[in-house]
Amino acid sequence: MSGKKAKKAARKAAKATPPVATPTEETPAEASSPTSRTGWTSQRARLGAYAAHANRTEEERSTLASKAAKARWAKHRAEQAARGIVPSTPRRPLLSAKELEVWLQLVDEKYPDEQWPNPAARYRRAMLLARRSIAQNELRWSGSDEAISE
Repeated sequence: MSGKKAKKAARKAAKATPPVATPTEETPAEASSPTSRTGWTSQRARLGAYAAHANRTEEERSTLASKAAKARWAKHRAEQAARGIVPSTPRRPLLSAKELEVWLQLVDEKYPDEQWPNPAARYRRAMLLARRSIAQNELRWSGSDEAISE
């Protein structure tokens, strides 16, 4: 059984069997409290959480959600680092919006009678021209005699 399946099975088994309090852990009075350590929460506590959520503004909910996501990703990155996996870095876009506009104008000049099936096709053609131009410049600067064909 793979690691994910084993974890899932363990969680399922933990949910299926309610935790049992031993006499040394807590008294019966503590076992019935909504914050007991046995894993049980009262309906009142859940309703309170729902009410607190409903009373928050959209901005507060968004802030809490982004903090939670950042915490999850930080945990994931820490686990990956512990395994020795190199962290990935976000890719920078090839072109800025201004640069893309220049290439889109070039596409319109180069293919004036082209009937584009959708706006994405025109965008792809502009990106292809830009990448080709960047590659040619890199070859030129490296001193290579190779040429990139259209």
